[in-house]
Amino acid sequence: MEKCVKGGWMHVRPLGLISATTWTNVADITNFLCENPQIKLFVEIGANYCGFAALLVARVIVHPDFGYLGIEKETNRKSPTLEAFMAGQPRCKVIWGDCFADAVKAEAKAWIDATQGQALVWCDGDNKPQEIVHYHSMLRVDDWLMMHDYSHEQIATTNPSWQDCQPLVDSGAFQVVTPDWWGEGGMLFLLRKVK
Repeated sequence: MEKCVKGGWMHVRPLGLISATTWTNVADITNFLCENPQIKLFVEIGANYCGFAALLVARVIVHPDFGYLGIEKETNRKSPTLEAFMAGQPRCKVIWGDCFADAVKAEAKAWIDATQGQALVWCDGDNKPQEIVHYHSMLRVDDWLMMHDYSHEQIATTNPSWQDCQPLVDSGAFQVVTPDWWGEGGMLFLLRKVK
């Protein structure tokens, strides 16, 4: 697998697609989606260069009841060919804008509300703690909230993402449901809305 550095970030190139999503993440997330076919929408905050987006768009082709919505503020990262393909597809799109802008949040909420099944929001942008704050309330009972760049040994107050998730868990509205088989190296954790 090729690796490259763009803008100070290490990117991998699964299948020749520039992505900050590692092979471990790809395996963990795609296997999780296969095991949970009731998840019908994947919202990715921080789509980056859309390498992982392209893989999830392929899932939309195979599973037409599945949808992908990416959000990315760096407009210079667009893939013209992926954009052209998605333009003709009703269930996949990347919003090129700030995930905290009211219009972007309203569109994401509309996608979530229209989902016949469960939605999963992946906080993987530049400000995960604020993404959690802004996006958790959009979720419906049984929807999912996933965070990246988190270490399992840091499920404590020292982890900024956990600091913003802990009140959600303590309130009883969300449960930690990170699969046991997700390895520590994947740096992912998962919550599910229960009320």
